[in-house]
Amino acid sequence: GQRTCSSQPRLTATIDEGSETSASTDAPTEASTIREQKYQELMQTTTLSLAPMMEYTDRHFRKLIRLISSNTLLYTEMVAANALAHERADSKANYRMQHTAASEEQVVANYEDSYLRRFLAQSGIHVPPGEGASVLQLGGSDPQQLYQAAQTVAEMSQRGHCDYTALNLNCGCPSPKVAGKGCFGAALMDDPGLVAQLTTALHEGSQGKLPITVKCRIGTDSEQAFNKAAYAEVDEGAEYAKLCRFIEEVAAPGIVTDFSVHARIAVLQRKFSPADNRKI
Repeated sequence: GQRTCSSQPRLTATIDEGSETSASTDAPTEASTIREQKYQELMQTTTLSLAPMMEYTDRHFRKLIRLISSNTLLYTEMVAANALAHERADSKANYRMQHTAASEEQVVANYEDSYLRRFLAQSGIHVPPGEGASVLQLGGSDPQQLYQAAQTVAEMSQRGHCDYTALNLNCGCPSPKVAGKGCFGAALMDDPGLVAQLTTALHEGSQGKLPITVKCRIGTDSEQAFNKAAYAEVDEGAEYAKLCRFIEEVAAPGIVTDFSVHARIAVLQRKFSPADNRKI
């Protein structure tokens, strides 16, 4: 269907029913059926969401919020994709050293996961309704690492440690450690083509079973000087058109189902913390 860019803080990119990234079939696959169920769960939550906050929205805090509200959409802290990818690789390598004759399937099913559970485990997952509608936010700019991170989530789900409703790519954090040195978070808004690759990697790594969403800003300051005079000359129509182009290019492959927009620009030219950015 035709996608449009709206002024609402939450935007939705529609997907034709049964569509797939690769060649589609008439009959829905198991993965597409699961993804559709997850998507419906995502859409049935309230418009109020618990935002992803580092060192706050861990599984214990999310459990507390779930006790207060049964239908609020919960976000995890941002989890770095490279941390998941590297820990998974190390755990698999350690298992292979101890079990030299093990097949890949055996390695995947049995590698040590205690460290990974620190990032991904959810509280009360085996006690209905569990954590309810919850989105795992991942950060990174390397498609292979995000693919491996999504694989890790799928494997932890199979082991019964988590059951997330969707995966979210962080395109909004302006922290110097993330958008500066890390070259992801809000810095990704200047490269929508890469974001499309990253979301495709998440989709493929999760076996197509989870909706993929994006959290972003309305833009960055990368094309203007950081001073009052420069900001006064900014064309709001041009800024809005740039946001629309970002959303349209990222949504074009038909994978991203939802955009959550933090209605501020991200200041990247100065080493501003997220708290500093909130004062702009």
